[in-house]
Amino acid sequence: MSNTHLMKVNARLRRAIACGRGILGALALASCGGESRRADSPKVTLQQEWIPFSGFAGEMEAASELAKSGLRFVILPSPDGKIDPLVEVAAGRAQFGVVGADRLLEANAAGGRFVAVGVVNHVSPTVFLTRDSSRIQGPRDFVGRRVGILVGTTTVSIFELMLRRQKVDPSSVRAVEVPFDLALFLQGGYDVRPAFAYDEPVALDLAGVRYSTIRPEQFGVNFLGTVYFTTDSLIKARPDLVKQVVWALATGWERAIANPEEAIRALKQQFPEVDDQRELAGLRKGVDYFHGDSARVLSARGSTWRGTYDGLLELGKIKPTDDVLARSVDSSFVASFHRSRSASLKQ
Repeated sequence: MSNTHLMKVNARLRRAIACGRGILGALALASCGGESRRADSPKVTLQQEWIPFSGFAGEMEAASELAKSGLRFVILPSPDGKIDPLVEVAAGRAQFGVVGADRLLEANAAGGRFVAVGVVNHVSPTVFLTRDSSRIQGPRDFVGRRVGILVGTTTVSIFELMLRRQKVDPSSVRAVEVPFDLALFLQGGYDVRPAFAYDEPVALDLAGVRYSTIRPEQFGVNFLGTVYFTTDSLIKARPDLVKQVVWALATGWERAIANPEEAIRALKQQFPEVDDQRELAGLRKGVDYFHGDSARVLSARGSTWRGTYDGLLELGKIKPTDDVLARSVDSSFVASFHRSRSASLKQ
C-alpha cells in the first residue's frame, strides 16, 4: 500500500472519528451533515466492505430474522471497495460494519473506538494464487516475480508478513498494484494473485483455469479475516440493540451454512446483479471459513486475535499499547448466543 494512499485513508478516518465522537446509540445517531435519526427508527444499517457476493449470505438470513421483530436491516455494499466501513460507522452513517480485523486494530491504535462484536472468518481467507506453469510454491519463490498488491486490503499485511517470516528481502520481489478484476492475471500480466479462498478461485474454477494455492498459515502467518464491528458508544448506550443484531447475524450464518441455496436466493433477490451460481459455489467453498472456531459461528480464538495484533506490531503498523487489543473485542454477545443455543438443545 502506498504511503499516499495510507495518508488519505487515515485522514478520512480521523475526520470521521472526530465527527462521530460523542454520538451515542445507533438509532439516536446524527450524521455530521445534521441529518437526525429518531431513537425509535425501525432501520439499522450495516456497511459492507465489498460488492455483493457470497460473504453477504449470513446477512441476508439475518435480515429475515430481524424483520420478524419489525427491525429493518439495511446492508450497504461498497462499490469496488471504495466506501470505507470504518469511516461510515465513525461518522454515524452506519451503525455496524464489516472490515478486516487488522484494519480495525490499526484504526483503534490510531485513536478509533471501534469494537468487534463478531468474527465472520475465524481464520483469514486470504490466499495467493499462481498459474500451475509458474512453479511458484511459496514466498521464497516470489523472488524476481511480479506479485500483485490489492491496495487497502488485508492481503497487503499478510503478504508483507509472509516475506518477513520467510526471510525474503522485499526489494527482491516485484510488488505491483493490480486491479480487483482477474483479467490482467489471466493474461499473464503478473505472476501471483492475492485472493479470497472462496471468491477468485471460484471464478478460475468456472473458467477451467488450472492454478495453485499458497496458504499463509503454511508459512507462519495466522491472521483473522473480517469482523462485524460497531462503536464502543453504541455498546454502552444500546447493548440490547447490539445483542439483537449479533444474535440475528449468528442465526443467519447458521442458516446460510445449513441451507446455502436459500441464502443465495435471498442474495439474488436483493441484489439481482449477482451471479447466483457463482456465489452458491463460493459459499460452499467458503464453509470452513464461515463456521467459526469449533463450529461456533462468529467465534474466534483469542490466540488468533493475538497473532493478528503481534503481526501488525512486527510490521510496525501499530505501536505497542496495553489496551488496544482488549478494547477492540467484545465477544460477550456471541458467547451469550451460543450459551442460549446450548441451553435450548439440552431441553
